[in-house]
Amino acid sequence: MNTSHHTKIASFSLDPVLPEKREKLSEAAVALSREAASLGSCVHPVFRNRLKKLLSYVNCYYSNLIEGQHMHPQFVEQAFRGDYQDAPDKRNMQLLSRAHIKLQQLLEERVDQESDLEVGSEEFLNWVHTSYYRRVPREFREFPDPDSRKTIEMKPGELRTRNVTPAGFAMPDARLVPSLLQLFSTKYKPASFHGSNAVIAGAASHFRLMALQPFPAGNGHVVRFFSHAWFHRVQVDAGGLWTLSRGIAKNQSDYFGFFKSQKELSDFCLFLLERCRGEVRFMSQLLETDRLLARIHKYVSLRATPLEGLPVLRDEVRFVLEAVMLRGAVARGEIARISGLGERTARSMISSLLDEGLLESDNHKAPVRLGIPTHVIGWWFPNLYPEGMI
Repeated sequence: MNTSHHTKIASFSLDPVLPEKREKLSEAAVALSREAASLGSCVHPVFRNRLKKLLSYVNCYYSNLIEGQHMHPQFVEQAFRGDYQDAPDKRNMQLLSRAHIKLQQLLEERVDQESDLEVGSEEFLNWVHTSYYRRVPREFREFPDPDSRKTIEMKPGELRTRNVTPAGFAMPDARLVPSLLQLFSTKYKPASFHGSNAVIAGAASHFRLMALQPFPAGNGHVVRFFSHAWFHRVQVDAGGLWTLSRGIAKNQSDYFGFFKSQKELSDFCLFLLERCRGEVRFMSQLLETDRLLARIHKYVSLRATPLEGLPVLRDEVRFVLEAVMLRGAVARGEIARISGLGERTARSMISSLLDEGLLESDNHKAPVRLGIPTHVIGWWFPNLYPEGMI
C-alpha cells in the first residue's frame, strides 16, 4: 500500500479490550467454533494435511494480493520445486511467496510446541516481522520517505520511529509505539480469554494491532500472521482448512474502511467474525464429500480426450482417486484391485499419475496419497482462487 504525506495522528486506546455488548458477537463466535470443528473433521486426516498445504498457498496468494502483490499460483508451486523464473520481478515474487508459506509453517510449529508462547508479545511480533522480511528480496523491504522522497530500507523487526503510514490511516504517534505495544501484549493473551470470548478477542486484537501500526512497513502481513497464530492457538482454524486472508481480500474496501474511519470495535469484530464464518462455510461446501467426488469424476471424464496439453486419463483413474481421497492412502498393491486393471497396467497408471502430481508418495514403495497439482484446482475446488485464475 502507498504511503502519504498527510499522516493522521490519532489518539489510541486499548480500552475496551472486548466490546461491552457481546450478545451478537458471542453467537457468531460460538457458531464459528462449531462450524470450524465440523470442517476440521470432514475429511481423512491424510487428505486434510494435503489440503492444509494447498490452503497455505491460498493464504499466501490472498495476503500478497491485499498488499498489491500478485503471483500466479503455478509460479509459487514451481518455486517450491526450485524452478525459478528468469524475469527478476517474477523470481522475486516467487521468493516472497516462498517466504510467506515458510513462515506460516514455522509460526504454527511455534504455537504447537511452545505452550507458554504469547502470540501478542513484542517478542513474537518482532520475530514474525524479522523472520518474514529477512527472507524476502530487498525491494519488499523498501518504502518511500514522504519527507525526503527517497527510498528507505526498513530493518526487519525494528519498530517504527516516524509517522509514516498507509494513506488515509489514522495512527498513534510513533513515540508511543513501544509502550502501547507492551500494553497490547499484556491485554491480549489467548490464555486470558475463555469460550466465545477467546474468539472475539482474536477479532478485537486484530483491530487494535492493525490500528497501532507498530512497524514502518509490513504491518498488514504481520497482523494477518498474528491472527493466524491466535486462531490456531484457540483452535478455530479447522486444522488449516480455511484462510482469513481470502475473506479480507474479498471485502478489502470494507475492511480498510474500519481503520480509516475509526469505527466502533464491536462493528469490526462482527465484520471479521462473519468473514471468518463465510470462509468456513465456503470450504465446508467445497469439501462436501459427494460433491467433491462428483467434480473429480467429471474431471477424469474430461480427460478422456487431451485437455490443456495433458495426456489422456483412463476412466479407471476415477476409482483410484476416490479411494485415496476417502482412505487417505492406499498401498500400491491394491491399485490393481481397485481399478480392475492388470498389475502391469496398474503400475504404469500409478507411475503416470505420480508424474502428473495427481498421486503423491514418499518413495517408490510407499502407499500413494491424493495430490492436488495446480492445474486441477480450478476443476476440483472452484472459486478457491479468483475465477479464471487457474
